[in-house]
Amino acid sequence: RRALMRKHMKNADGLYLDCNLKEEKLSPVFSAASYYPLFAGVADEAEASAAAGALGRLEAEYGIYSCAPNHGVPGDYQWDAPNGWACLQYMVVFGLAKYGFRADAERIAAKYLRLVDENLEKTGGIWEKYNVADGSITVKNEYEMPQMMGWSAGVYLALDNFLNG
Repeated sequence: RRALMRKHMKNADGLYLDCNLKEEKLSPVFSAASYYPLFAGVADEAEASAAAGALGRLEAEYGIYSCAPNHGVPGDYQWDAPNGWACLQYMVVFGLAKYGFRADAERIAAKYLRLVDENLEKTGGIWEKYNVADGSITVKNEYEMPQMMGWSAGVYLALDNFLNG
């Protein structure tokens, strides 16, 4: 599986991207999905370093964008910037930590915890996704966003434990 992933999903910069196997083309969109190989332990050290070096393309004031802003693919989707999903924060933080990028992982975890804390104070709720650019719950939606998602609370607790033991 690792060999097939490298063959079909790795770009010239050493980053893994979504791939359309039928067309044998990598997605032009850089997204948090590029950090799944770190989380799963599939990346080698050079690939993990490439991913850590690309954090600036996804990192915002309050966490990780789902997809890089202004990626050039038309549409307005809920898995697009400025949205940040709890599951992606978790995967990026623990993927980076697994490869020794502890400072980056801690910084991102702290951003997400601050985001949830501030919105809990403002709204009285924990939300499915957040705007990681401005720290609000003004997000792109394809449906009405639910309050108190289990994964949001679970990720909050996991990241708090990661930072504060």
